[in-house]
Amino acid sequence: KSHSYGSGAPCENSNGEPRSCNAENAYGIRLAYPNDRVNWKFVIQRVEEDFRPALGFLRRQNIVRYRGSWRYRWRPETEIQTIDTSSFVFLGTESDRPDHLTEGFFRQTFVDIQTLVGDRFYAYLQLEFQDEPGDRTVFDNVVLPKGKHFSPVGGVAFEASASRRVSGRLELFGGEYYDGSRFGFIARVQWEPISQLVFALSYRHTRHWELVRAESGPLCNDESVTVAADCGDSFTVRVATALVRLQLSPDLSWNNLVQYDNASDQLNIQSIFRWTVTPGSDLFLVLNQGLLADDGTLRAQRTEAIAKLTWTFRF
Repeated sequence: KSHSYGSGAPCENSNGEPRSCNAENAYGIRLAYPNDRVNWKFVIQRVEEDFRPALGFLRRQNIVRYRGSWRYRWRPETEIQTIDTSSFVFLGTESDRPDHLTEGFFRQTFVDIQTLVGDRFYAYLQLEFQDEPGDRTVFDNVVLPKGKHFSPVGGVAFEASASRRVSGRLELFGGEYYDGSRFGFIARVQWEPISQLVFALSYRHTRHWELVRAESGPLCNDESVTVAADCGDSFTVRVATALVRLQLSPDLSWNNLVQYDNASDQLNIQSIFRWTVTPGSDLFLVLNQGLLADDGTLRAQRTEAIAKLTWTFRF
């Protein structure tokens, strides 16, 4: 591979090593076998450091992403419609340092059973890898250290079909979280009294404990890191959500969402009115309200009103 450099100092990558100054390309490759019994897909995405799109914008540059998935399906002639087993893998590197793995994710779904009415049960194991470039605050004053972290977690879930007036979902999961452990559950219930009206409540509860620094033991023993007064090596994250969806007509809908999480102590309210003027052309009216829950009181933080019109021209 040839490297070309402009006049002056040579180009360097994020690690201070020489790199090509003509890193202005972006491309993607996708291979897929989309069939019922056997289904697989492989995707490569590369965006070099100096790439500038002629139209639109990029969230990130200097990335290479690899994604792959595989699934095998059985169709027993019973009340069970399908039984699947599947795998998914994701790897992320930098375009100028392809040997530096920055993030990774692997998920193996051992069994995924779906009935004819839409009920579902599945069990999985997933492995997460993250190379943190610096210390990161995850809850109040709890800080996760920089460096490479490998976190396996497994879980099981059951979903009751949304074809019923009352449906829901329950998931239990547990495993490692960076250098500590975590266990939690997700519960959701939905009630649809009529086809035009839906109420839903969901709650996520995750307990983390024994977060440690490899070089200094528990976080609370490291004076260089600010931690919570109770030692900071364990915490619980709670997220509660309420949804009301009203379908006034095929062209008019009104969605209202309320969410609270104890990590930020914020209560967020979002109301979205959507009018489909013609197929492909929509008017959105959005109201966002942020509230801070402090000492048992709610204090307004942010109020935002948005109007958005999308229109499709056919020619």
